[in-house]
Amino acid sequence: GVQTCALPICIPTIDSQNVIYLKFTHKGQKPVEFKINDNKSQNYTNNVMSWIMTSPYSMMYGVNDQNLGNTINAAISVKIDGVADPNPSDLSKYGLDKPSLDVEVKDPKVTLHLIFGNDKNADDIYFKLGSSNVVYTCSKSSLDAFNVKPFELSGKYADLINIDDVDS
Repeated sequence: GVQTCALPICIPTIDSQNVIYLKFTHKGQKPVEFKINDNKSQNYTNNVMSWIMTSPYSMMYGVNDQNLGNTINAAISVKIDGVADPNPSDLSKYGLDKPSLDVEVKDPKVTLHLIFGNDKNADDIYFKLGSSNVVYTCSKSSLDAFNVKPFELSGKYADLINIDDVDS
């Protein structure tokens, strides 16, 4: 049974229409971070962006809203498949001491922090909420949207150079 609650913990419900922040970090990589663009006057090439990418690049980039939407939806749609350990004495047993993926999503009221560890098997992965040590399992396929390169989430029009303008 797929669920968002496993007593006594529920995965916080994020308002998908009002997400203002997303950050995810794969083990050994720089965080990929997005914020809602509060300053709508910052329009690049007349394309007013609703999101800006603030990491891993040093410049702020526009965002491919559709691809980012898929990633946000993946984060807020993670469902608990089961409870692996309600009171773990050692999180490293599940790979949660050095997470394979760390995801944070915010709406104006709620923060969802998901920490993923080792694979349980071919289909499932261990995870926990940032606010709790209860170890759950969920389907690994729910993380597919995070196997994306940061530039695939950035706006393709950002800083593209016309090859005809480059002196040879």
